[in-house]
Amino acid sequence: MPAIPASGITVRDVLLVVQITICAVLVTSSLVAVRGLVRSMHSQFGFDPQNVLVADTNLTMAGYSGDSVPAMQRRMIDALETIPGVKSVDSLTNSPWWGGSRQDVFTDQTADLKPANSAAYSVVFKISPNTSSGGHILVAGRAFSRHDDKTSPRVAVINQMFARKIFGSVTKALGGYYKIDMARGYKWLGS
Repeated sequence: MPAIPASGITVRDVLLVVQITICAVLVTSSLVAVRGLVRSMHSQFGFDPQNVLVADTNLTMAGYSGDSVPAMQRRMIDALETIPGVKSVDSLTNSPWWGGSRQDVFTDQTADLKPANSAAYSVVFKISPNTSSGGHILVAGRAFSRHDDKTSPRVAVINQMFARKIFGSVTKALGGYYKIDMARGYKWLGS
């Protein structure tokens, strides 16, 4: 029979306890992550995520720049819409899940557009026509159309929180105006 040290605890015993503790923490965190994944699969997002395909493209790497980018995006959307079974094709500058650009937002009455006077900030995405209607998330107003381009009056799709913060309610936001400081530009998130 092996002799037990006077202290009763060996380095091997301590390492075993540490290993069991680490394993317990990893198993617990894995179960929490799986439970969160299952919960998110059955959550209501305001749109139907079933049968959705997300593809990432980089037209700059393909040699497109300036005004040739929107033209190519339009051709890609038109081609994808001709595929049988496709209900909607949308384009975003960045995915909402991977960030965008942060912009300080001011009420229409604000004269001094310094960051301290901003009423909120928004995350800005450039989207294709019908993006909001394709995902069935439009609450009020209208979706963008192909006529909403550089030459037309500016339009925006905003969420309900933004509408309440800047305008007081969703209904007051329709036809309303807000300001952004174009001289300061955007602050890219995640960089």
